[in-house]
Amino acid sequence: MFLAALQVRFRDVGVALPALVQLWMFASPVIYPLGVVPAGWRTWYLLNPMAGIVASCRSVLLQGQAPEALPLRMAVIVTVVALPLSYLFFKRAEATMADVI
Repeated sequence: MFLAALQVRFRDVGVALPALVQLWMFASPVIYPLGVVPAGWRTWYLLNPMAGIVASCRSVLLQGQAPEALPLRMAVIVTVVALPLSYLFFKRAEATMADVI
């Protein structure tokens, strides 16, 4: 929602979005395990909500273990904070979208 509202004002967001999605995929532990991320960077890395979800799915499906609590907790916290903020930004920008389009 945040990027949708931003694209109304700045058309380049739509052009940059495929590159951002590709970077986001490389920033998620799809190919590599979460354990290879250095411990000093792991807290910052877990701000990506997909990192916790992918790491938890990997531990449950591939290793047959219970998921770690910290990555899942961080994914929930980031999502619970980002979703209402992006909704509020969208609603605030929505009032002037018709004027821009």
